[in-house]
Amino acid sequence: MKPNEISAKLLEIAGPERLTDAAVNQKIAEMEAARKARNFKASDALRDELIAAGITVQIAKDGARWRRQAGYKTKLNSLSPVAIKLNQSEVHAPDHDTWGVVSCDRCKEKFALGPNRIHGSRTTPEEAVKELEDLLKADHEHAQPHKNSYELRG
Repeated sequence: MKPNEISAKLLEIAGPERLTDAAVNQKIAEMEAARKARNFKASDALRDELIAAGITVQIAKDGARWRRQAGYKTKLNSLSPVAIKLNQSEVHAPDHDTWGVVSCDRCKEKFALGPNRIHGSRTTPEEAVKELEDLLKADHEHAQPHKNSYELRG
């Protein structure tokens, strides 16, 4: 993969950039219709979709209100390579490039993997992938959820 192809590849894997206001309003209308029909399972599924897309939904007597969540809660500053879980809004590593995306063999969660832009890495991308795969496997063996980020040796 060439460096100028990385962003397009990540966007392809990570999914749509963000929901438009019209799409959010449509999902809210569907969610409210499901609640009125007492189909709470469908309503909750729609709300979960919105939350995953970075939308906070508040239900009130006069209808639902929504807002976009603020940016990331944590900025990861590491000189080592890092792996950042895709489709989460907790952690980001803006000082890192991306070697590629690694999927967990068991649950298929995806992680962007890359070195610090300035300091690079003494480890190869292949070694970093192996280390991340071992960490993800250990999470499953200990019945723990994956973290949003992993600092790797490097």
